[in-house]
This record gives sequence, structure tokens and C-alpha cells, in this order.
Amino acid sequence: MEIVDNFLPKDEFDKLEKTVMGYHFPWYYQDEIAYGNENKKSWEFYHSHLLYRDDVPTYPNSLELVWPAIKQLGMRRDKFQLRTLVRIKINCYPNQNEFIEHSWHEDFEPGTLPYKACLLSLNTCDGYTKFEDGTKVESVANRAILFDPCISHHSTNTTNQTRRVNININYL
Repeated sequence: MEIVDNFLPKDEFDKLEKTVMGYHFPWYYQDEIAYGNENKKSWEFYHSHLLYRDDVPTYPNSLELVWPAIKQLGMRRDKFQLRTLVRIKINCYPNQNEFIEHSWHEDFEPGTLPYKACLLSLNTCDGYTKFEDGTKVESVANRAILFDPCISHHSTNTTNQTRRVNININYL
């Protein structure tokens, strides 16, 4: 795992944040956070926007929107360098007046392909992502977590902002 603060140049991050956090950005209600979770609680919901999946952009200009992050991942010369996109999803966890740790999950089944993830926070709040080894990474605007999405982790909502928003880029 690697934590990268100031992942994007300020001007590129500001443009991305303004668009996604803006009034006109479309969000879609999701009934569950960890799919196939038979222990789902009624309060485990969120909003998302799927930008890319199965080699198809799902939103006009979706790749243009996140191109700075894709470019940044492609330029890296370490074990997290992007070769092929798998999925890009923007998550929005609303403030529910109670701090909620969501269910544990993996983005992909362990032992399949060597997936990687970049989780980029768009706002600073009291939410975080927690991993099975106990590591807790706070949500800080323009902070990226580069990790293996096949290991168990969970998200949270926030109580000190109206919402917690991040972009999840899964790639090989």
C-alpha cells in the first residue's frame, strides 16, 4: 500500500473537484455498498457514478474528467503503474448524522488477476478507509491510496461534512 498526498497538481485537482462536487454532477442511488453481503444493514447505502467499465466509458467525457489521475498512474515507474483500466467509479457517502463503518469487502475476488486500485479523496472529512491489517487512511482532499483491491477493506461515511466523496480507479 502507498499513500500519496497531493496526488494531482493543484489546478487539475481543483477542476476535478469542482466538477464532481458541483450541483450538476449526476449521482445514482446504490442499495448496498458490499455486493452479495447477506449481513447488509438497512443504512448501508450510497450514491455512485460509474464512469468506466469493461472497456466502455459510461458517461460523456468520463475519461476526460479523470484523465489527470489516469495520466498520473500511467507515469508512475513503480509497482502501481497503470497498464489497463478495469473500472472507474465515483463514490458519495452521505452524512447520516451518525458515523457508520460499512461492511468489509473486496473489489475483486482474491487470486484472480493482479488488480490494483487508486482511491482518490475529493474532500477532507472524518471518514476513512480501513484495511484488514488495521491500517486506517483518513480522507484528505487530493490524497490517493494505492493498494491491492483484493484485500478486505471498508469505507465509512462522514459526520463533519455533508458527504464523503472519492474516486476509485481499478486497473491492471
